[in-house]
Amino acid sequence: MNPTMNRLLVGLLAMAALVTLVGGAYLGYWWLRGDVRDRDVGIRNRNTGAQTAWRDEALDLINQADLLPEGAPQRGALEAQACDLIGRLTDTYRSDDRIVVFQESEC
Repeated sequence: MNPTMNRLLVGLLAMAALVTLVGGAYLGYWWLRGDVRDRDVGIRNRNTGAQTAWRDEALDLINQADLLPEGAPQRGALEAQACDLIGRLTDTYRSDDRIVVFQESEC
């Protein structure tokens, strides 16, 4: 092979390596960013404000459902929403007696 072809081949290989490196770094950045975002969402969902709000809303839904007759479609919808919220609660916030009894009987 002549020297010009060697330089061209080395240049092309260097460009390919650079593109691969830059592309890998770009994808790695977004992968790590997604991991951080998922962790942030998990932290926010476990914080006191979110847990207290979900617990209070679940208790409110349970109280509303108790006012409706058994078998009423609206009661089923309220109970389903309450079960969904209870599922999001950590053990500390799920320990309320009213929530425990409701969860064991309805969820």
